[in-house]
Amino acid sequence: WYKVSVTGSTLNLDAIFTPGNGEFDLDVEILDSIGNLVGSGTSGSPNESVVLSGLTSGDYYIRIYGWNDAHNSYSLKVSSN
Repeated sequence: WYKVSVTGSTLNLDAIFTPGNGEFDLDVEILDSIGNLVGSGTSGSPNESVVLSGLTSGDYYIRIYGWNDAHNSYSLKVSSN
């Protein structure tokens, strides 16, 4: 889990599995400060990009996980505006 503070109304997230190692289907969930699911990325591809607009400023939680227990290293890029 990762905690991010959103100061604007848009959250941009890119999660990218490291190529060549292990399994590749990466999924993402984004929850608000009280645990409500506000967005997800479950495309079935190695990478996920999620853009959420109309958010309230505050803390959000990001869960990165492998579909069907897949595992691998990844990089994560998050920004808000």
